[in-house]
Amino acid sequence: MKFAIQFIATFLLGVFCARANWNVHTELTVVVLPKMEAANLLPDLRDDAKIEAAFAKVEQLVEKGTARLEARLATKSDSGTKAEAKQVEELSYATEWDQPEPIGGGKVPAVAVNPSSFEKRDVGVLFSSEATASADGSVIRLKLDHSHVRFLGWKEFEAARLPDNSKVTIKEPRFAANRGTSELAIPKGSRTLLGTYAVPEKPAETEIFVLRAWTTPTAK
Repeated sequence: MKFAIQFIATFLLGVFCARANWNVHTELTVVVLPKMEAANLLPDLRDDAKIEAAFAKVEQLVEKGTARLEARLATKSDSGTKAEAKQVEELSYATEWDQPEPIGGGKVPAVAVNPSSFEKRDVGVLFSSEATASADGSVIRLKLDHSHVRFLGWKEFEAARLPDNSKVTIKEPRFAANRGTSELAIPKGSRTLLGTYAVPEKPAETEIFVLRAWTTPTAK
């Protein structure tokens, strides 16, 4: 019983010290690569011993214009707390419409289809993390959620027909999302590959999410 109490006290002290003494920094890099380039680099990006050299090659491809940097998001938080970062544009769109109504009195029939309800969605890269450093700051345990939401365009739907049988259409947005969640522990200062994804409507491209995390002492 005495041992159990001492163990619990030591554990809680370690958690408290970790939370009190360390800031955790994260950097998420999102890059789109040609599919063949990605295939060549992925084995090394998945290897902890080779990822730094492989990531340097990714950066070189971005500088040359062969690869495309979609986002680089950074967060800083106290150990044990949550952080969020995003690079987005907000898209507002109609989700419900009133019943079509005839308008005007001319020879050419016209119909009004008025939106009655709207929604908003963030389009771009979103990243959230909850990071806890070990007591000595050498290991970081992370709970992560990352996504890249893309707007693909508008899709038309038939809402009504005019007397001459022509269509009255409304438009709704099309979205696609690459999304992942993960829980992992990594040494401070290290980099890890979080996920690889196909790029919607671009079969010759691959998207990668790469994370780096490190700790610094909190200000006294």
